[in-house]
Amino acid sequence: CGIDEATMSSQTTSDHDSNSSNNNNDNSLPPDHNNGNDTTPINNTNQNSPPLEEWEIRRDDLKSQGDAHFRSGSFPAAILSYQSALDLDPANHILLSNKSAAHLANGEKSKALVDARKCVEVMPEGWVKGHTRLAAAMASLGRFGEAAGVYQKVLAEIDGGNEVAKRGLEDCRRKERLANEEREREVKRVQMELDREKEEKERRKKESLEKAQQTNGPEVTKCKNDRVSGDEEDDLLDDFFSEVEKVTEKKKIPDNSHDNHSQSDSDNKNGDQKNGATSDGNITTTNNNNNNRIKLELTNLGTSTHQINRLLQTNYEWKNLNPFYVLDIPHTIDDESIIAARYRALS
Repeated sequence: CGIDEATMSSQTTSDHDSNSSNNNNDNSLPPDHNNGNDTTPINNTNQNSPPLEEWEIRRDDLKSQGDAHFRSGSFPAAILSYQSALDLDPANHILLSNKSAAHLANGEKSKALVDARKCVEVMPEGWVKGHTRLAAAMASLGRFGEAAGVYQKVLAEIDGGNEVAKRGLEDCRRKERLANEEREREVKRVQMELDREKEEKERRKKESLEKAQQTNGPEVTKCKNDRVSGDEEDDLLDDFFSEVEKVTEKKKIPDNSHDNHSQSDSDNKNGDQKNGATSDGNITTTNNNNNNRIKLELTNLGTSTHQINRLLQTNYEWKNLNPFYVLDIPHTIDDESIIAARYRALS
C-alpha cells in the first residue's frame, strides 16, 4: 500500500528530496498498485537540524509503530498508531497519507477518502503521493470518473511521466467503461421484467374478461368492465393515496370550521343541502387538483428510461435508502400532498 516511512523530523530535508526521486523511481503507488514501501531511512535527521522536541520524538515513535503494524497486516493497530501521532501533529501530510492507506487496506473506503482529502489540503505542492492516494480512495468507492480526473491532473500539472498516474488513469477508464456496460445491462433487465409483468397483467385481464363473458354474458361483463375501466397502474395505489389525501385535506381545514357547526337548528336544516353541495364541490376540486398535480410531477420526472437510469446508478443499493433521493425532491419539503403526488407519479 506504499506507506511513507520517512520520519517527521526530516520532512524539511530528506522527505522533500525523496519526492524528486519518487517522480523517477516512483514508490508513491496507490494501495492497489503497490510494488513496495518507500526506502527513505527512518530517523534520517540532518546534523544541522535543531534537536527534536519531546512531542516530535513521541510522534515519530508512534509513526514507526504504525508502519510496523502496517507491514505485518495489522491495519486496525496501524490506524490507531497513526491517529495517535496525528493527535500530536494534526496537519502532517505523511501521517494522513499513511492513515488513508491503512483505512483502505482495512476496507474502510470512505475513511480513506476523508484522510486523503485532508492530506491533499496540507501537503507540499507537487507531492504526487497525496494525489495518487486520493485517486485510489475514489476509485475504491466506484467513483472512477473523479479518480481519473485526479490522475489526469498529476500528469498534466505535476509529472507527465508518472507511471502510477498513467496506470491508474488507464485502470479507471477501463473500470468506468465496465460499470457503464453493467448499468446498461441492468437497465435492460429491469425493462424486460417490467414488460413481462405488463404482458402477464394484460393476459390475466383478458382471461378474466373471457371467463366473465362465458359466465355472465357479454352485456353484464361490459357493465362490470366499465366500472373498473381506467388506468390500472394508478388504481394499484388508489386505496393508499386516497387515505393520504383525506388526511392531507383534513389538515388543511381551517379551525373556524368548528364554528360553522355551532349555528342554530333552523340554520342547520337549511344548511344541510348547501353543505352537501359545497362538500361535493370540494371533493371534485380536490380530485382535479390531485390529478393536475400528478400530471405536473409526471412532466417533471421525464421518461421511465431516465428514471430507471437514475435509480440504478453506481452504489444504488445505498443511495436508494434515502427516500428524498428516490423521489428526487429536496429534503426540506414537508407538504404531504406534494410527496404523495411525486411518489404516485414515480410509481
